[in-house]
Amino acid sequence: MAQAQTEKVLNRLADGKKEVQCDVTGLVLSSGVATIRLNTLKEVGDATLEIITPAQVADKVLEYKVETVTGSAAVKNGVKITAKIMQLSATNTWGNAATADVAAAAFRIRAIGL
Repeated sequence: MAQAQTEKVLNRLADGKKEVQCDVTGLVLSSGVATIRLNTLKEVGDATLEIITPAQVADKVLEYKVETVTGSAAVKNGVKITAKIMQLSATNTWGNAATADVAAAAFRIRAIGL
């Protein structure tokens, strides 16, 4: 499945910012990281991540986080999803999740920005 995203503006705030919801499926990771660009925003101020459909891989646990992308003007409308994975039957095995590990997961990003 190819990576796909669906965005909608939930609310327009009094200060001119927008609250946006973006659902992402088929997340494609590179070294456990994917950058998602929110097309309805020019700049992301804050973002949260919710897992709509969790990834379930036998004998493994996944951890996800989201953060705003900083540094480059080209990705100010982006958020970075990082996925880590650990094998339960082993010790101290935290490492980067692969695309196959999150293939069945669906993510929901809620962001506020301009």
